Amino acid sequence: ALPDGANVAAYGFPIASSTGMANIIIRRYAIEASSTALAIIQQTAIGGVSGLPIPPTLFSSSSLGTHRYTIVPIERFEGVIDTAYYLPRTTDVLRFDSIDRGVMGWTNPGLDSSKLPARAALEKILGTLQVN
Repeated sequence: ALPDGANVAAYGFPIASSTGMANIIIRRYAIEASSTALAIIQQTAIGGVSGLPIPPTLFSSSSLGTHRYTIVPIERFEGVIDTAYYLPRTTDVLRFDSIDRGVMGWTNPGLDSSKLPARAALEKILGTLQVN
């Protein structure tokens, strides 16, 4: 089942090196005339555990392929690490979540979450993404 009505697609795959699972979820949010892409990102970047908005001070940015993404750490709890990549476009914002489950050492502040299977796979996909 898809987590919310904004979903476009969801994919799940087992992680070969562990008993964990990885998911990639794609969402699309329309930008209303009275809003902005940044406002959409701030409204939809809600912490998985707290249910509170993620502070913009935790947002980062990265270029992958021909697009620039806003990267937001959504959740890091009980072995689950969810990182969202937002792609603002003219009339909408695409959100791509990489969700790694069963992450060993998830409490370690030195853990490089960009090396986790779902996130690494998503970054590879986003680096080749062709959208207007």
